[in-house]
Amino acid sequence: MDSESVIMYMIGICLLFVLFIFFSEKFKVFGKFIFNGVIGSVGIYIINYIFSSIGLFVGINVVTFIVVGVLGIPGIISLYIINAFL
Repeated sequence: MDSESVIMYMIGICLLFVLFIFFSEKFKVFGKFIFNGVIGSVGIYIINYIFSSIGLFVGINVVTFIVVGVLGIPGIISLYIINAFL
């Protein structure tokens, strides 16, 4: 490996490190959104299992994932309230 390619690798690693530091806060927000969406979808699945006997059911799809990912538990409650009135 010649010295020019070593320098290019070092510059690339430094750029990746700077980009990671620059975008780390955005990654945290995105990770929290995904985590809330997954946990909320599991919660909807469990609540659907419990309330299926009375006919209250909320589907798990992209829209419900986004609502639960952004709002969290209040999003789950609002989905069931909206479903109860519709």
